[in-house]
Amino acid sequence: EIMSSGRWNDVPAIRQQIIDSLKSLGEAQSLGIEAVDLKKDYVAVYYNNTHYIRETDAIHRMLRVLTTLPPSVEHFYITSVVGGMPSTEVQLTRSAYERAVQQYASVDDLIDYVKIGPGGMDIPDDAIRFADTYPRFSWEILPRPRTLLFDPDKPFRLGLTLSIGGSVEFEGGWRIEGNWTSDLVDTVDDPTPGNSVLPHVRTDFRLYRDQGQHGIESLFVSKIGKLAPEVFYEVKAGLLEDMFAGVGGEVIWRPAGSDIAWGANLYYLKQRDFDRMFEFRDYEVLTGQVSMYWQDAIWRGVNVNVHAGRYLAGDWGGTVEVTRKFESGVEIGAYATLTDVPFRDFGEGSFDKGLIIRVPFGWIAPFNTQYTVSTYLASLTRDGGQRLYDRNPLWEKVRRTNEPEIRRTWKLDVTPGL
Repeated sequence: EIMSSGRWNDVPAIRQQIIDSLKSLGEAQSLGIEAVDLKKDYVAVYYNNTHYIRETDAIHRMLRVLTTLPPSVEHFYITSVVGGMPSTEVQLTRSAYERAVQQYASVDDLIDYVKIGPGGMDIPDDAIRFADTYPRFSWEILPRPRTLLFDPDKPFRLGLTLSIGGSVEFEGGWRIEGNWTSDLVDTVDDPTPGNSVLPHVRTDFRLYRDQGQHGIESLFVSKIGKLAPEVFYEVKAGLLEDMFAGVGGEVIWRPAGSDIAWGANLYYLKQRDFDRMFEFRDYEVLTGQVSMYWQDAIWRGVNVNVHAGRYLAGDWGGTVEVTRKFESGVEIGAYATLTDVPFRDFGEGSFDKGLIIRVPFGWIAPFNTQYTVSTYLASLTRDGGQRLYDRNPLWEKVRRTNEPEIRRTWKLDVTPGL
């Protein structure tokens, strides 16, 4: 009677036991619960998902955890946290959830009872925060294939790189991360500079691979925050990629319920030396683009990204990327970039183009992980139309928790039975 009526909420010992159990069950599902606001008739949970490719997988696991709460808790509010900031809130009633998962024929209809909206600006002050959430450490040691295609002398070269990375995340969206790579099997045996008439922002890659066979791929500090419930920002400073270091940031506006998001980025960059350590070359550039991200364009699973602005060589133009994301998480597509660089100055190929392949490691690994191998396959490496390489841009951080993505994958992860 105490549990059903909600009187448990007035007994501090019972209430604390329930909160501790909730956190423990979340950790058993590899979900980090950062805060809980628990009352006799509702619960609001703020969690981070660092393991599952699809956010719906994490949401349904959290829902099953919440069904262990006392029967008086009828309303569930589940908010995903990205970079320490609330991203998306999923609301539904306990009775609708239990009815759906107990009746096999109506499992897929559960989404009809769900309300999805943007998370707040921050975790509310009256929520119980767990002191052991931050700082949060992570690390990885992974082999990474390297390919060099369409070289006239050797059309296909395959190499292998060892990647060692780590990060520490602090409360408030602050993060320090770095990555060291060593080429175990190299694909380049002709370390010659590029012959481009444009600034050599990419065509000197052979020199980076020769003199920087072992070096720092990235080492920087970043901060994620929110300007509004639907507007995210990220600022970075440090060694941002193999060839460039600098400072800058990105903003993403993700309107609630819309398939289209908008973004903009701006960076002041200085070219790194070939050994990939802490020295620099003379070249520097101010680069940035405005972007449109269209999810489920044309038909489900097709994504179209459009970028327009100033590129690394100082040229102006635009990029179109079209990909198809399958239920497995594998994403395949193509891209093309046209800028104001004349075809004769760009060199062989006339403009930048190629294929995009993203394969989630968890698709083939015997465990859940969000690590994804991303490859841009281009016939030639030229200097026109080149953007800053970001392994994990802000859009990819917030895309997984976007409402269209949650609705598209909702039925893939619903598991009948409690």
